[in-house]
Amino acid sequence: MPFVLLDMQSGGMRRAICAGVALCLWGVFVSRAHGEESPESPETPVEYEAFALKQSDDLKAIYARWQARRAEARAERSSWPQPKINYRTFIDGWWLEGNRATHRAHLAQTFPWPGVLDKAAQPARRRAEAMRHRFQARALEIVLEVRRHLIEVARLESTRSILREQLELYEDVIANVRTSVEADQADYGDLLRVNTTRETIEDELDQLRAERRQTIAELRDVLELSPDVELTFDFEGERDPLDVPEAQPEREPLVEAARRHHPDLAVTRAEASAHRARAEYARARRLPWPTVMLGVRSMPDRMRLSGYDRRTALFASVTLPVPIFGQQYKRKEQQFEHRREAVRTERRDTKNALSSQIERALSRIDEKRRRLRRYREELLPLADDATEQMLQNIETGERTVTDYLLSFEQQLELETNLVDFRAAIARERARLEELTGGEFEAYPNRETPTIEIRDVAEEEREP
Repeated sequence: MPFVLLDMQSGGMRRAICAGVALCLWGVFVSRAHGEESPESPETPVEYEAFALKQSDDLKAIYARWQARRAEARAERSSWPQPKINYRTFIDGWWLEGNRATHRAHLAQTFPWPGVLDKAAQPARRRAEAMRHRFQARALEIVLEVRRHLIEVARLESTRSILREQLELYEDVIANVRTSVEADQADYGDLLRVNTTRETIEDELDQLRAERRQTIAELRDVLELSPDVELTFDFEGERDPLDVPEAQPEREPLVEAARRHHPDLAVTRAEASAHRARAEYARARRLPWPTVMLGVRSMPDRMRLSGYDRRTALFASVTLPVPIFGQQYKRKEQQFEHRREAVRTERRDTKNALSSQIERALSRIDEKRRRLRRYREELLPLADDATEQMLQNIETGERTVTDYLLSFEQQLELETNLVDFRAAIARERARLEELTGGEFEAYPNRETPTIEIRDVAEEEREP
């Protein structure tokens, strides 16, 4: 049962799904069972996503349940009633009058009506289909989990880079203030304030390092890796998880894609079909199955004088139960129809929930992108100019250190906010890809690795 994981050019996650789920029971899992070394640690975002899909025990379990449903369908389809062999003997005083034993044997077989066994297998087939869609839904969730953690790692690293860069520039400010104190152009209060600001930045860097370690620990859990595995990240160029288009997606195509392709809706559709199939099978069972019996009977020939003379006769019979007590089947049919209606109601609720989540994601993207553009094009250039001018005015004594620190802190906050806005947009786009069943592309210029159960009967016979 070989597997293939294809990294195809992004055309939507669902369209890229083309590898076999045998991956879950073979490949990585078989190599573990034979004691082989685990695959190398990933580096790029695409490698992390593919690695998580390969490692997922959830996908392995769903695959096993899918196989169980398929086996159940095959079992129902072939569940003919077993034939019955019956033997009876009648003994009539043979110890007094000779051999008076009567022997009787017959073979009975119950025959299902045409098409009934197909109806019996349909519920399991529909449940197997639902399990296949659950596999797709879980694969989408795993990719989303990995992307969220990678976006957070990228956000923390970008923020740390900004703080370290500003801290290096800030050392020159501290040196200038120290020189001014020695020349009596500034007091020790100014020196205390600039040193306190530097320590504040150092504390923020320590906090970011701690948050990064925590995020990486959570990512290891998603990847199902041991704590001693060191993770490295390659976020250069287009691999940067924060590098996403800033254009506002359109709502209607997203809602339409979600309603047509989201696996959760396909699951409820398949479950509703399963309940309908069970109701149809209950209706079909209201007509009892006939039983055909063929037998032979051997008995003494009482017309002859010898007790050893016997007669042999063949006989046949057909039994057809009378469907008088059929309320039980009617009740079962009603039971499954009610369950089907409940699932259909859940499906409508899921549709509405998907639309609401898409609406909220688009609202957050729009808010973040507008603030991002305003901060980047208007506020940050002003803050840069103001901070540089404040630094020059400190050297000439026209401005105080307090004025510079206020401007510096505002500039630093604007720069870190830009990173936060980009991360928020990236998270919402990743969420939109999951909500649309992979139809929306969070990263249009990047590959998207995914897997699906390959429903090919020949694969099951391969070693």
